[in-house]
Amino acid sequence: MSSEAMRYELMPGRNIVIVTGNGKSNADEIEEFTEEVLEVVADWKDAGWGYVADCTNVTPVSAAESQALIVLTRRFVEAGCKAFAFVEGKSFMIKIQAQKHTERSQTQVATNHFKTIPEALDWLTAEFAF
Repeated sequence: MSSEAMRYELMPGRNIVIVTGNGKSNADEIEEFTEEVLEVVADWKDAGWGYVADCTNVTPVSAAESQALIVLTRRFVEAGCKAFAFVEGKSFMIKIQAQKHTERSQTQVATNHFKTIPEALDWLTAEFAF
């Protein structure tokens, strides 16, 4: 995505999307981002895939953005996402928001929280073989 707030990359040879957030995204950006990622991962639905959200440089979001993130979670799970790995560094507030968004999505998707991206990737590999 070309937005300054959200960028993604695909791990070569693995069904993993890594998103790097920067600052704050608005609801429209999150919705556009959701559609873009869903197009890219369409072929992974049957095999499953993992999502790494690098939130170390984001700011807490408002109610509108929270709702968009809940929808993102639901849609990604429907599209075959098996696990969400949140990288929050030392931000306790971002961790709480990520937990709440996942809970409110009511998807029961596997989640875990990490300080670094390599830790998140290790978890996805060990637990899900992505």
